[in-house]
Amino acid sequence: MNKQSLFENIKRKKSFLCVGLDTDIKKIPDHLLDDSDPIFAFNKAIVDATADYCIAYKPNLAFYESMGVKGWIAFEKTVNYIKENYPDQLNIPYQCLCSFKRWKDYSGGAVFYSSI
Repeated sequence: MNKQSLFENIKRKKSFLCVGLDTDIKKIPDHLLDDSDPIFAFNKAIVDATADYCIAYKPNLAFYESMGVKGWIAFEKTVNYIKENYPDQLNIPYQCLCSFKRWKDYSGGAVFYSSI
């Protein structure tokens, strides 16, 4: 990503929106819990609903790490889904910012890091 492509995308979408994917399994709607990968199903729904307005996605790794291997698989599936279905994100293959703080995180992420 370079600064020019970021500015062009902001102008094109008329947005500065960066969507955080802090996916808490306890807050996923019940109808998605029956899915074989409810974390990915929830992320996919969020991405599909926001892609036209969003310039980047920011998964918080604490939420995925706290779920162990299943969480990492959901994270990988989410990133791959965005790459495959929204390749025009930021006029580059895909822009993904990851939050992976280990201390001084806001309370939501800190709870999940404490469970790792």
